[in-house]
Amino acid sequence: LAQVDALKKDTLLSSRDTVQLREFERELEANRTIYQSLLQRARETGEQERVDTTNARIITTATPPIDRSGPPRRLIVTGAAAGGFALGLLLALLAAMTQAMERRRDLRNAAASIVETEPVLPPVAPQPPHTANASAERPAPATPLPEPRPSANDDLMRMLRMLGQLEKAIQQNGMPR
Repeated sequence: LAQVDALKKDTLLSSRDTVQLREFERELEANRTIYQSLLQRARETGEQERVDTTNARIITTATPPIDRSGPPRRLIVTGAAAGGFALGLLLALLAAMTQAMERRRDLRNAAASIVETEPVLPPVAPQPPHTANASAERPAPATPLPEPRPSANDDLMRMLRMLGQLEKAIQQNGMPR
């Protein structure tokens, strides 16, 4: 047991020493890098001192460029005008489409309200003719008659009534926008 405790202490000391060794190695590497960069900078400074700038002379004077660089102004203005026109046309088209859709919606709503208020009468079954013997006879039980289909004339008349009511609504409320 004493031997195990001694080995544990040795292991603990050994791991501490390893950690400390790694820390010293990292510090050494950082100092080496700093030293190398300072040495390189000293060499560059020494080379710059050796350069002789006394024999430098102006060969020609600087002149502004003859032509402008970049796209011509006419092209830029023309492109901007065409783009602005196209964008304005697109916005106007969108506004017109929105107004048309709102008008359709308002007209549909007005037509729907007219249709809802239109009274619908149930179909009337034809009455049998009265005869003198009718009081003596017992009436036959009523059989349900098939619902008559409205004729095209009835449909046309109903549509004309609806259009008249729609015109009155437009006159009273103004044109929907």
